[in-house]
Amino acid sequence: MTATAGGGRGVALARSIARSSRPAGSESERRARAECGDHLRSRGFRVVEQSFDYSALPGKWATPIAGACISIGALWAAFAVVAKRDGTAQILAAVPMLVALLLALASKHAISSGPLREGVNLVGERGVPGIWLVAHLDTKGQPVPLLARALGVLLVAVGWLVTLGGWIVHAFDGTGAIEILVVGLLVAAVGGLPLAASVVLDRGTGALDNASGIACIFEAIDQLDPDFSIGVVVTTAEELALAGARAWAAGQPPGIALNCDGVDDEGELMIMHDSKSPADVIDVILATAARPPRVRRMPLGLLTDSVALTDAGWRAVTLSRGSLASLRRVHTPQDSLGALRGDGVDEMADLLARAAEALA
Repeated sequence: MTATAGGGRGVALARSIARSSRPAGSESERRARAECGDHLRSRGFRVVEQSFDYSALPGKWATPIAGACISIGALWAAFAVVAKRDGTAQILAAVPMLVALLLALASKHAISSGPLREGVNLVGERGVPGIWLVAHLDTKGQPVPLLARALGVLLVAVGWLVTLGGWIVHAFDGTGAIEILVVGLLVAAVGGLPLAASVVLDRGTGALDNASGIACIFEAIDQLDPDFSIGVVVTTAEELALAGARAWAAGQPPGIALNCDGVDDEGELMIMHDSKSPADVIDVILATAARPPRVRRMPLGLLTDSVALTDAGWRAVTLSRGSLASLRRVHTPQDSLGALRGDGVDEMADLLARAAEALA
């Protein structure tokens, strides 16, 4: 093991870049990216900026439009059931739902169409990387915190499951499940409201999301032998349908990536993955961790760069630390330096360094 004690320079960098918000494509994001590039060069990395074109529309508007469609369609359907309208009214109520479903399915592909803007990822390589450390630089704000959006997705899912059950029961006994139908539809309608409110604003300095992740990967680098081969990607537009990670992955042969996103002072360590779980990567991380992290599926309503990398064939996971209180701050003005000391960074950086060495 060649890792040594972290020097805290990553936290200093995080505090520097989290002095202001960093919307994708903004001047403040450009300055923060330049600072990250200087840090990588000082550590012996070859650094390039990868430019790409993408549409910001899916990331900005897909969730709010889908949420509004879900609420409108569910309320319309509930009214049709209570008022005993004919089948036409109920069929028409399904139209907004169909729009919401199509938006959800098409959003990750629509980033390459529509009005395009330029994005820039920062890519650093030392030696011939076998392992990549990834963290996003951009920020966004919303009228509702990330926790409210996640709960909204959960309510929508529960509401439609209850509704489906009500329809099945109704098909057998005629009228006995009207109450179930209405309750399910109303739950779905309520769940759609925080999604409809998830418009993208320029608020909050993103100390937790994701200056903390930047700090972790830079402190991890400091713990590794200077001759250790490793790659670093500081992505942009993560908050806009993972556009930066998708653009970078499209030009790379699939490999192993450890994405770091959201490391709070309190809470449990987590390894998050989507349906394509890289079991071998997770086993190595667990074997090297001083305090075993919790392994879990990516929560409903949460997207991170590892999702985009997994879609492109990478063996990728997201490492995080936090609690429900952390999610209440994300995407709000409360996600500031005043609410983040950086106590969890050293532990996460040590985990990243140990895992990178074991996976190489």
